[in-house]
Amino acid sequence: MKKYIEFIKEVYKKPKGKAILFFMGYLIFFIFLMILVRVVTPKPVTYEDYEKGNAYDYSIENLLSDNYSYTYTIKCGNDKYEYNGKKDGKNEIFTFNGVDYYKNSDGFFNNKSGSFVKGDNPFKYYYFIEFDNINDLFTNSYYLSKTEFDDKRQKYDFLISTNTIIKLMEDKDIDISDEANTLVLNTDKDGYVNKLEFTLDSFATYKKECSNNLKIVLEYSNYGEIENIKSPIN
Repeated sequence: MKKYIEFIKEVYKKPKGKAILFFMGYLIFFIFLMILVRVVTPKPVTYEDYEKGNAYDYSIENLLSDNYSYTYTIKCGNDKYEYNGKKDGKNEIFTFNGVDYYKNSDGFFNNKSGSFVKGDNPFKYYYFIEFDNINDLFTNSYYLSKTEFDDKRQKYDFLISTNTIIKLMEDKDIDISDEANTLVLNTDKDGYVNKLEFTLDSFATYKKECSNNLKIVLEYSNYGEIENIKSPIN
């Protein structure tokens, strides 16, 4: 330290010493300021971040049991669609808009005057309801955070870009700079998934649907408690 002080004194005695010391002091301050900015500035979440996927410690395998009750709520702009049903393997019964439906491997059947006849799929945004697609969405999303509650419930938050969703849905490459869509996975105290929440405003904006506001909430309960669903088809 003494050598540095003597060096500074010698430089100060020279004709341009003051200017040299001022410049050196300014340079040191500038370097310190740059280091400080890099340390305290949080790293922003980039599109590459939430497109690359991430490790996680949850499981949605219980949905593979195909035996549960459900309520699906879809809010598309000012419109709301709600489906209440039960699933047992490939057989499924549910109600939508006051109409009873039955689904099996052959398709969808709706109750018309006491007789079930084959019809169209009544689910809006069905892609976001099927297990394989749900699994793909979470696998290709960015794992943002995890919240653990006192009663052992857990909540996981994710981000996913519209670019990624379109690639998964349509195998189509697009490149838009949008706000991330959000996925939320909730589990009960036993670790079973009981609610999935998808806020897909950016996706809706790209598709020019739902007045740019789309939210899908999938609720599950009664795992393994659904008795054999018999076909109502005559």
